[in-house]
Amino acid sequence: MKKGFLSLEYILLVAAVVSAISVLVTSGIGIYNKNLNAIDNYKLDSFYKSLQNNIYLLELNSNSKSSFEVTTINTWLLKKENKNCVSIKNKEKTKTVCSSYILSYNRSSITDYSKITIEHKNNTIYLYFQSK
Repeated sequence: MKKGFLSLEYILLVAAVVSAISVLVTSGIGIYNKNLNAIDNYKLDSFYKSLQNNIYLLELNSNSKSSFEVTTINTWLLKKENKNCVSIKNKEKTKTVCSSYILSYNRSSITDYSKITIEHKNNTIYLYFQSK
């Protein structure tokens, strides 16, 4: 064997190490993404419960106002189901918030950090989303 040449065994060993590292990295990225989606689903559930509870309290008190904050990982989409219901959807889950009054909102999506102000007036519940 001449000096300066690599043998086939060394080349195969380096290729095996590189492929093992690439498998570990790609599986780690997959686990990280699943974890982010699980956290986002948990945040959506919490947001849904808070929003539904606030709407219920505002239905009892006309001409009142309430606000709270929400943070998201992925973008959540808002879609009007009918005049009394709004669905909130992330990558994996959809939650529907309903009221006995008309629901009106000023956005079609929620991203990052938002402050939500809920106001009940004139038999309509308004959802105002403000990004920070």
